[in-house]
Amino acid sequence: MKTFGVVLSLIILNVLVFGQVPAFDFLEFDDDAYIVKNDNVQQGLTADSLKWALTTSYFANWHPLTWLSYLTEITLFGLNPAAFHITNLLIHIASSVILFFLLFRMTGDRGPSAIVALLFAIHPLHVESVVWISERKDLLCGLFWMLACYAYVSYARRPTALCYGLVLLWFILGLMSKAMIVTLPFVFLLLDYWPLGRMKERAELRRLVVEKLPLIALSAAVSVMAIRAQGLAEAVMGDRLLSFPGRIVNAFSSYAIYATTTFWPTNLSPFYPLQDVSLLWALASVAFVLGVSAFAVLGIRRYPYIFVGWFWYLGTLVPVIGLFQVGAQARADRYTYLPLIGLFIAVVWAVWSSVGTTDRRRLLVLRIGSVCILLLTVVSALQVGYWRNTEILFRRALEVKEDNFLAHAKLGEVLRDTSPGEAKEHSIRALELQPGYPYAHANLGMIYAREGSIDEAIVQFTEALQPGPWLRKAHHDLATAYAIKGDLDLALEHYTEALSLEPDNTLALVGKGQVLFNQGRPEEAIQCFDRCLELSPDNADAHFNLGRIVSAQGQDEAAVRHFRRAVASDGGNASIWLNLGAALARLGQLEAALANFEAALELNPAGHLIHVNMAAALMELGRFDDARVHIDEALAIRPDSQPARRMLRDLQ
Repeated sequence: MKTFGVVLSLIILNVLVFGQVPAFDFLEFDDDAYIVKNDNVQQGLTADSLKWALTTSYFANWHPLTWLSYLTEITLFGLNPAAFHITNLLIHIASSVILFFLLFRMTGDRGPSAIVALLFAIHPLHVESVVWISERKDLLCGLFWMLACYAYVSYARRPTALCYGLVLLWFILGLMSKAMIVTLPFVFLLLDYWPLGRMKERAELRRLVVEKLPLIALSAAVSVMAIRAQGLAEAVMGDRLLSFPGRIVNAFSSYAIYATTTFWPTNLSPFYPLQDVSLLWALASVAFVLGVSAFAVLGIRRYPYIFVGWFWYLGTLVPVIGLFQVGAQARADRYTYLPLIGLFIAVVWAVWSSVGTTDRRRLLVLRIGSVCILLLTVVSALQVGYWRNTEILFRRALEVKEDNFLAHAKLGEVLRDTSPGEAKEHSIRALELQPGYPYAHANLGMIYAREGSIDEAIVQFTEALQPGPWLRKAHHDLATAYAIKGDLDLALEHYTEALSLEPDNTLALVGKGQVLFNQGRPEEAIQCFDRCLELSPDNADAHFNLGRIVSAQGQDEAAVRHFRRAVASDGGNASIWLNLGAALARLGQLEAALANFEAALELNPAGHLIHVNMAAALMELGRFDDARVHIDEALAIRPDSQPARRMLRDLQ
C-alpha cells in the first residue's frame, strides 16, 4: 500500500462514513448552549466576544480555541449547521492523515501505520466526536495532539530549541482546545521507549522526565483551571451520585467496556447512566485490566508496542475515567477519541510482528485488516445516521437501554411542541428512573405551563431548584411562571436570583425588565434592556420592550427605531409589526403603518388588535369601506371589543 493510496483511502472512507452530516441539524443537546442560544457566540468575532472566549469557563470548561473556532464560523457562515459539520469532518480527516504519517515516520512500517490510521478514522466509537458539533473540542485537541507528537519526533531525533518550541506551541494550542491533552507528556515518555528508542538505559529516564517538566507544569496548571471551572459550574458530582469506592469500580468497568466495544462496537449511545456493577463483572474488569497490564510489563522487551499501546490507552483515559466524577454519565464514547489509538497500536503491531517478515503473510494481514475496516465503515455509517436530529438520537438511546433517564428527559424536552402528551410521559418516566432530576421537573413545568396549569408548573419548577448548572434556568423558569400568574414580586425575586448566578443571561435580563416595567418602574426596566443590548445588540425582545417603554413615554420616533431593530431580528413576531405600525400611525405615517399592520395580519390573521388598528388607520385615510371590513373582523373575533364598537358607531 503506497503512501498516496493510504491518504486517499483515509479521505474516501471518512467521506463515506461522514458524508451525510452536512444535512444534519444542530442538536438540542449542548449544541444549543454552545452555539444556537449562546449570545456571546452569536456575535461572531468582535472585541467583546474575543475577550469572552479567552476568559470564560462557561459550561464548565476553559477552551478558548474551541470558542474561537465557533466565533469564526458564525462570522463567515452564520448559523449554518452544515458549515460546522463540514469543519468537524475536515479536522478529523487532517488528524487521521497526520496520524498515519506520524506512525510511519516513527516506525518505518507503512502497513500497520495505515491500518491504525484507518481504524482511527472510521471506528464507530469515534462517531460521537466527529458528528456532534459540541465536541469540536475533541477534534481540535486531537489535531494539536498529532501535530505535537510529530514535532516531538523531530525533537527526539534532533534536539533543538526550534523543535522544542514547536512541541510547546502545539501543546499549548491543544490545552486551549480541551484539557484532556494534559496526558501527552506521559505519552511522550512511552514513545521514548518505543518506537523512538530514547530509553535504552534506566538512567536516561530522569533526563527524559526533566526535559518534559515545562510540559508537565503546563498540564498541571490547566488541570487546576479545568477542575476550578467544573467546580464553579457545580458539574463535579463528588459523592452525590457515586461513592469513591464505587467510582473505582466504575473506572475498571469502563476500561473493560471501552476495550470490549472497540472490538464489538454495538449498542452505542450518547449517554450511559451510572448504575450498579455486579460483583462478578467488577472482579472480571479488575482482573482484565491488571492481567493485561502485568502481561504488558512482563513482556516489555519482547512486545514493546503492547506495553506502549496499552499504557497509552490506560493513561490517556485517566482524566475522564470517572475517579473525578463530572456529570452523571458512567462513560462516553467521545472519551475514547485519543485513547483508542493506543489499543490500535498494541493490537495491530502485535499481529503484524507475529506473522514474520514475509510479504505473503503481511499481505494477508493487510487484506484481513481491510475487510475489518470495511465492516467498521458500514457500522459507523449506520451509527452516524442516528445523530441526524435530537429525537432520532434519543429514541435510539432508548432502544439500546430503556431505563436511560437522560434519554427520556431529552425526549420530554424535544417533543413538548409536537407531542406534549408523549413528552409528559417521558418526563414522568425520567423522574421514576432518577427521582428529583431537575431537567425532567423543568420539562414537566413547561408542559403544565403550556396547558395553563400554572400552579402545577410552579411546583415542578420549584423541584428543579437544586444545586448544579441547571439552577439558573430553574430560577428563570420559576420567575416566568410567577410573572404569568401575576405575582410580580416573586417573579422579580427569581429573575434576580437567576442573574446573580449568570449576570449575562439575556433571557433573565429581558424577563426582569418586563416585570419592572409592569410594576411601573420604567427606568429600572430600561437598565435591564440596555444591559441586554450591550451583550446582544440585535436582541429582538430587548428592542421590542424598549420600544414599548419609550412609546408609553411619548417618544414614538425612538420607539420606531427600536421596533425596526426588533423586526430585523425577529420578523416572525406579529406583535412587533403591530407596535411598529401603531407608532408610525401616531407619527402620521399612515401608509407605512398599514404596511406593517398587513405584515402582522399575515402572521396572525385572528389578531383582534391588529384589525382594530388597521381599521383606525384606514378611517384616518378616509377609506371607510375598507375600515368597515376590519371592524367586522375585529367584532367577529371579539364581539365585546369596545374600540371596534366605537368605530362602528362613528361610521354610522
